[in-house]
Amino acid sequence: MLATTKDQAHRLYLQDGIYAEVTLRFEAGEFSPWPWTYADYRQPCVLAFLKEAREFYRRRLLEEKSRPEKGAGR
Repeated sequence: MLATTKDQAHRLYLQDGIYAEVTLRFEAGEFSPWPWTYADYRQPCVLAFLKEAREFYRRRLLEEKSRPEKGAGR
């Protein structure tokens, strides 16, 4: 998501004149641009970085889930 002050039909109003734009979608294991996605976010190196960041985040969430809760068994 990108934040912007420019309204367009595909942007969601948040508040105080700020809109959110969906820039990419994750589908079939890959990030894909929309027709309105800025050229910077279409670059293969950016898409690869975002995929790597997503995988890192997923691994961290799984690690957190598998850790025993603090204070458990007291």
